[in-house]
Amino acid sequence: MTIENTIILIENHGITFLITGFVLYYMAKIVNLYYKKLESKIVRDYAKDLKEKWPETIKKSTIIHQLLYKALYEYKGDRAYIFEYHNGGHSISWIDFLKASNTFEVVNENIQQNQKDLQNLPVGMFAFTNLKILQKQVMCIKDIEDLKCEDLWVYQMFKQQNIKSIFVIWLFDAQSHPIWFFGIDYTKDEMWSCNEEMKKDLEILSYKIAWLLY
Repeated sequence: MTIENTIILIENHGITFLITGFVLYYMAKIVNLYYKKLESKIVRDYAKDLKEKWPETIKKSTIIHQLLYKALYEYKGDRAYIFEYHNGGHSISWIDFLKASNTFEVVNENIQQNQKDLQNLPVGMFAFTNLKILQKQVMCIKDIEDLKCEDLWVYQMFKQQNIKSIFVIWLFDAQSHPIWFFGIDYTKDEMWSCNEEMKKDLEILSYKIAWLLY
């Protein structure tokens, strides 16, 4: 502000108006400086938190992959994986568009990976699977044709992936909130067994995985 402009303001509006303007100007500068410092602190804290948690996250992910490989080979599957629920946004009336994604996947030799194609899937497409998961029922389907009458869309999706048999078990966190599921696919041959011992062993594994995820 020039001296001429200052004199004109005093003549037109008085000294009180000028003082008020200077006060507001410097208050705005102080507030702006405060928010810059706050933003810088948030960035530093986030970077510190990420640095501390990143090694632990990598460690947990490595263990999860090891557990999936163990299940894959022990039960002679072709693909083992984890799906997790996540928020897919909201409608104009603020209704959740819940979705799910394939977050972990391991495959046997010469088996195609599907993880990148199984992202952001609308949860409503899996009504039968959701019901089984929420009721904590294990899905152990030796012949995928048996699924045709239960959930046609999921059956068609499995057929496109050449799945012959499938094992799916629920994942819940410590507060009993559904994460979604852990599964094993059989694409070369049908599942060789689906007995109670297998179900119990994989149920224990599901608890280990859920603990590592959350």
